[in-house]
Amino acid sequence: MGRRALYSWLCIAGLTTLCVGCGPVDLKKLKPTVWKPTAYVMVDGQVPGWTPGLAERIALSAGVVTKAVYSPPTNLLPRLVHVSSAMPRVGLFVVASSGQMPSAVANWAKSHPNARLEWVGGGSAAGKLSNVRQLTMNETTVSYLLGWLAAEEATIGGSGTVGWDLLSPSTSARKLKAALGGSFAANSRVSNVPDSITTASPGQVSSISPSSPKWIVVNYDLNPSEWAAAEAASIHVVSLVSQTLSSPALAAEPGYPDASSMVPDLASFAARKWRGGTGGTANGTWLQFGASVNLASISRLLSAQESIVTSDPSLPDSVFASLPQTVQQAWLSSLSIG
Repeated sequence: MGRRALYSWLCIAGLTTLCVGCGPVDLKKLKPTVWKPTAYVMVDGQVPGWTPGLAERIALSAGVVTKAVYSPPTNLLPRLVHVSSAMPRVGLFVVASSGQMPSAVANWAKSHPNARLEWVGGGSAAGKLSNVRQLTMNETTVSYLLGWLAAEEATIGGSGTVGWDLLSPSTSARKLKAALGGSFAANSRVSNVPDSITTASPGQVSSISPSSPKWIVVNYDLNPSEWAAAEAASIHVVSLVSQTLSSPALAAEPGYPDASSMVPDLASFAARKWRGGTGGTANGTWLQFGASVNLASISRLLSAQESIVTSDPSLPDSVFASLPQTVQQAWLSSLSIG
């Protein structure tokens, strides 16, 4: 028997042996063995640097097949429920939002431990869930720039005093120190003092003293009555956290990552290395501004600060640590920062 004929016979014999007693192959029972990463992206329509088409193109470049849609905040939960049921092969849900994660969405993630949810934008109510990842602009850098803005504007306004209305432990001491470092960088002589946005009583204009600082830094989500009090007293609010409500009194709050910020996490997902937790990025808009800040007066200086912190990411952490110990202790003590 020739060598080619022998090889053909051995192949046929081997296949015959493997299939004896097996019967016909049931294709319906076969499962794909090739990993095909798929994602579903929801954009709330209020985030700069995001469109469904752009999100799909960026995801595809990272090796992830993606469907992206606009979805208003009120429709996030119903859409998550529907898509997770109708498209069980979706491996990752991504939400690009201008607000904080609603507790209902966090509860959905908690009750669906096999689903992966990435929240890109503001802070979250999710806590520490292994299947939820929160992606924001680098928080210490944002805090530094917000502290700088408050001090710079307070100096331009003539008082040179910044009020700090802080709730503990809403914001980490690291972020607060970064904000104070930014304040010092703007004006080493600025006064940082404890203050509060007092709720106005019905029928009253406000119970805030006219001599109180007009620039106040907060680290919590203000309610309607607190915003009303700030508006009545002509206070400019600089918020270290994303605010749920809008108000003419808002000067600035954290900005949002753009669609390109997804690439590292999508690549990790495609490589089966995606993990829950938190992450920071420099891809996006550092700050979002409200009506009560005059950008024209500080745009050049602010752009310079953004360039500095982008080129030196360690700066926001190092400025406060470099201050005289007496200054550090005075601010930490008066503002009750641990």
